Amino acid sequence: MGLKVKGENGVKALLKSQYPGAFRRFPTVGDAAAAVAATAAAKAQTWLQPAVDPPGARDTIVATVDGNVLLMQIPGEVETFAEYVNVVVNILHSHLRSASVVVVVFDEPEILTKAKREEQQRRDESRSKPATYHSGDLAPVPVDDNYTQADIERVRNCHEVMASRAARSRLYDAIGVEVLRRFANIIDGTLVFDGLDPRGATRPMGAMRSPTMSSAGARTEGLVDALAHDPIGEGDLKLAAIEEAVRRVAARPEAERPAALRSACVHFAVTIDTDSLAIGLLQRARRDMEVTDATASAPTFKTAMLMRERAPKRDRWGDEGRASYLVCDYDTLYVLVQKDMWEANTRTVRAMDPVLKRRAITLLVSGWILAGSDFADIKSLHARMVTEAVPALLRHSARMVAAATDSVWAGQAAGVRLLVPQLLERLVELCARTYADEKGARKATIANLAHYDEVQLRRAAWCIAYWAGYELRRDLDEFGFVVDDGDTTEQEDN
Repeated sequence: MGLKVKGENGVKALLKSQYPGAFRRFPTVGDAAAAVAATAAAKAQTWLQPAVDPPGARDTIVATVDGNVLLMQIPGEVETFAEYVNVVVNILHSHLRSASVVVVVFDEPEILTKAKREEQQRRDESRSKPATYHSGDLAPVPVDDNYTQADIERVRNCHEVMASRAARSRLYDAIGVEVLRRFANIIDGTLVFDGLDPRGATRPMGAMRSPTMSSAGARTEGLVDALAHDPIGEGDLKLAAIEEAVRRVAARPEAERPAALRSACVHFAVTIDTDSLAIGLLQRARRDMEVTDATASAPTFKTAMLMRERAPKRDRWGDEGRASYLVCDYDTLYVLVQKDMWEANTRTVRAMDPVLKRRAITLLVSGWILAGSDFADIKSLHARMVTEAVPALLRHSARMVAAATDSVWAGQAAGVRLLVPQLLERLVELCARTYADEKGARKATIANLAHYDEVQLRRAAWCIAYWAGYELRRDLDEFGFVVDDGDTTEQEDN
């Protein structure tokens, strides 16, 4: 569900270059966690200023890790089931050295919308295949859900199992069971898995998966109940759901909080997916609009996105192969982006009607989706064009922006089908006119922006509603998705 990179014109590159004040790189997860926790403890406006790690900083941090990214990024030289488990255990131990609670979230294929399944199929078909081993004395590689724990332990290369979506979930479950067993007796942290079946590979063949939340470690009492959320099929969206759950707990009187979350006031979303930047801004805008006297007086809560990156060759953290961690402060980024969209200063932005600010963010992210995502992509349109065009659209098409974005927030399928594509069409037209006036504008780019498949607008409209929390499940053909009339598993719109 990611936004496409598109080099310097991609969303992540654009935000880093245009708003450096919202980003900071740290050599380790621990360094990043200490900076955020220290600033939260000091109730400072931003964690980007120098800070000293306060006593007990680790107890203030909850880290939510994208489990799909975690398992799909296992190095190629790690092949057997035991090796997979060892790597995952080591990674999660490192996170638990910085955060007292680590939540690992996964997709739940059983409740994914049809649109998401179509996108996954397209992505699977484009992936390169892992190395395969052929020998009479090697166990066959599972290609569906029908295998046992003993079967998976005999597989020579688990990357082959990961390459088969039909077989992958049982492997995820099996890894989860073994990892939780390894963490059962730890006394200095708590691990939670969200979206795995606790039966692992012992689930009877043919039996339906039953994903749930499972925990291990210290102070687990009441934790799963506190983190519970509505069913969500997409792991990326669970990052935001867990953060909201931790925020709710942090707003309670201390005596009413689960022991593991008693001091929690910082949330880290740990992923490499750029779409989390966009989803984070959407969530920040929603919270801004929903502020009440009670929430305004709630304890300071800090949130950040942490992305693992390879260091550039001449980077001060080391050579090409050494990783560092880019941290994005959502609160700072939100204010900086709003200043540009409204062409205003910080004081003016903070005093603005939050409804207007949420509309602006919704429009901006809609354009980013259209400029290149797993769901929509207009050739030659990129995030920089969209970002530069949004201020004019906010000024001159305020009523259309209001009608379209309000339909998205209300989950009104009819409005999303009609109003949002109309608004996006106007945005693309504005981008095309602005680009055509630039010196050195390329004829091919102008042609691409003038002649595109209208279905991209409708698919982007569906995606912005999805990212905003409304998964439209009916009449998906009207949004440009392929519909299998024989599939009766779709649910009503949320």
